[in-house]
Amino acid sequence: MPPRPTPSIATTPVLPSIPPAAEPALLSAAAVAQRCGVSLRHVRRLIANRALPVHRLGRVVRVAEADLQRFLAACRGEMPVSAKS
Repeated sequence: MPPRPTPSIATTPVLPSIPPAAEPALLSAAAVAQRCGVSLRHVRRLIANRALPVHRLGRVVRVAEADLQRFLAACRGEMPVSAKS
């Protein structure tokens, strides 16, 4: 039996890599909860209500840093004012 040829580097397809600066920072729901000082359940509720945009990679859910910043900016000033104040 003749020896098997080993695959050369020239025949192996090379995928273009994304420069690190162009990759979006993706956060887990737990990281979002910790960063915002809320519970994981609250973050999951925001995701379920589609208030917080997410990236779904199979069963993995991640929030882009830019989407989190936009969400927080949109929520600024939305706290109801108490009638007693």
